[in-house]
Amino acid sequence: MSAFANAAAQASGQNTSAPSGDPLITTPAEGADPLFSGGQSLPSLFTKEHDAGAVRTGVISKVPYDRQSRFLDEDENGRPIAGDLKWWGEDNKPSKDAAGPNGAARQPVMDTIVPLTTSYAGEKGPEDGGERAWYVGGAPAMNALKAAIAELKLTSREQMVGLTITIERLPKIKRAWQYKVTLSR
Repeated sequence: MSAFANAAAQASGQNTSAPSGDPLITTPAEGADPLFSGGQSLPSLFTKEHDAGAVRTGVISKVPYDRQSRFLDEDENGRPIAGDLKWWGEDNKPSKDAAGPNGAARQPVMDTIVPLTTSYAGEKGPEDGGERAWYVGGAPAMNALKAAIAELKLTSREQMVGLTITIERLPKIKRAWQYKVTLSR
């Protein structure tokens, strides 16, 4: 577990190691658990309509948390919906198979969810209050977020609540969006 994740887990009173000694995946802090907040999925801060150069801003409304990543599918109207869970394959690429060729359990692919309050109310329809989430999946996005965290010298996820986050989507490198992230008080 990273030092940041370990600090966040300790601050929220979570156990940081499994009985086998393997690190646990960081779980949501109290109040940020989708299991206890209706389980709804927040609309993504970025969509396929946002190209390189798009800048989106919001206030972090809840403690960021990790959850297992999913493949994206489309419904009958072409809207994105959650697909199968992602697991790390032997080739270090995401797979839909939870078990490897020998039946051994695979490690889950995890995303960090950053819940936000934004000024983008109404973009998704009349019921849209502007709540969004930045789904941080992949090394480029995670590294950009970690750099912003380091710049403010934050030591826990809880310290992120109430901060303004500005994210600029940069051009793709090897099919992965790059990002510039700024956190401010």
